[in-house]
Amino acid sequence: MLRLLYRELRYRIMKDNPMIAGDPEKLEKNLKHQGSILWSVGLQSIVYLGLGAMLGASIYFAKEGRAVIFASYLLLPFIISLYTSTLNVSYAVSMGIFEPLKPLPVKSSPLYLSALILLDVVPAFFLLLPAVLALANVPAALLGILWTLTAIFMGHSLGLFIYVHFGTIHVGRRSILKNIGKTIGILLIVGIYYVIRFMEDYIESHIEMLAGIFERYSFAFPMAASTVYEPLKSIGLLTLYMAFSLALYIYTLRRVWEAVSEPRVVGKTGEGFRLSVKEPVVAVALKDLKTVFRRSQLLASFLVPVYVVFYPLYQAISSGLRPSETLLVLLIVSLLTSMLSDAALKLEAEGFEFLRTLPLQRETFLMGKALTMAAIPTGMVAILVTLSVLLNGAKALPLLLYLPLPLATALISVAYVASKMGDDIAMPKMGFVDSIAMFLLTLIPVLLIGIAHLLIGHPEDYLAGFIIEMAVMLTASRILR
Repeated sequence: MLRLLYRELRYRIMKDNPMIAGDPEKLEKNLKHQGSILWSVGLQSIVYLGLGAMLGASIYFAKEGRAVIFASYLLLPFIISLYTSTLNVSYAVSMGIFEPLKPLPVKSSPLYLSALILLDVVPAFFLLLPAVLALANVPAALLGILWTLTAIFMGHSLGLFIYVHFGTIHVGRRSILKNIGKTIGILLIVGIYYVIRFMEDYIESHIEMLAGIFERYSFAFPMAASTVYEPLKSIGLLTLYMAFSLALYIYTLRRVWEAVSEPRVVGKTGEGFRLSVKEPVVAVALKDLKTVFRRSQLLASFLVPVYVVFYPLYQAISSGLRPSETLLVLLIVSLLTSMLSDAALKLEAEGFEFLRTLPLQRETFLMGKALTMAAIPTGMVAILVTLSVLLNGAKALPLLLYLPLPLATALISVAYVASKMGDDIAMPKMGFVDSIAMFLLTLIPVLLIGIAHLLIGHPEDYLAGFIIEMAVMLTASRILR
């Protein structure tokens, strides 16, 4: 039953993703791997076990405070379980996974729903398994396993609780907060390697301070897990946390199952704020971004530039976001913006025919798509530049000149798309060669800006880069018209 439900859930998630749904071959290929528990959960567990080896090594080679380090790492499976449970229960309920079973002589149970959600949380256990073994003490290791399972179960119960009270469809501020939380969650899961590295560095350099805090608040989670070398005390605290999690689980699972049996939507249609946009280009982009932030699988596609720069971003943050390191991240993000052209166009799915009936010109549509592509990269660039200015003062201010650079590279991409689209608004036929050509065209201004910074002195290098950026934007805009 779980195998069938898991495959059905993955199938419906993929069918809801226009990036995959429009390509039957791609859909079948993805379903073969993602729809299999063995492939999907098993492979992810192996990857997490490898990442967990870093956690285990940091505990094993620690001269002091092994229990404190282990307890700190317990936050990772807790957060993964919380995020995954909240997201998956939302999918399972909203997509009606159990609907086909209702008319059949099959006994459904809320435990099936819980087990279905927990399948994707299994890798979180393997993430902390090396850390448990590194405690180098059999009673402590057994207690470490129990604490890991408790952290996962507590995250699962809280995830169900969050869905029960905040998971139904709302408009307005609550919806915005939910979308921000979803974005942060996706970034944390995808960037877990860097999260682990950051935690290792931070704990190692602040172990004495943490030890004092953990000793003072040894009853609170996750500090309570630092009692693994005190079996009686640890078992007592474990019992309390497990009892709390179990009570919350029973209460919330019953409420979630009611939502499965009798789906309902909470909230008034007129709630929240309204935004009237007269500019068609902005209207196209806003429509796209609303769609992206409502659907996690689409949001993951639009965060690709962020994933790719995790390492240089980690290095830049470690060095205090000096202007030179920040500029490198900014250039990479801008270059990778061109990768979003396919995703931006596929947002329309089968809607191109409808778009042709609207008073919408081709250049307006493509300019709107350029704004869609540039929105998230520009937001990231703005945050980085702001932080760099705060940390480094006036010498980082010239970086502000490069805030429009993601839009410039996005305009190059849509100008190339325009040459393949023809006179009407339609999905252009583009292959691998076109992707390479588009990437190389985008690479030219990025390289020129990089060369300007290598060969020209400060502050003229920023001015030269800004002129290149503006020239690209004007040229691409003229091509579109």
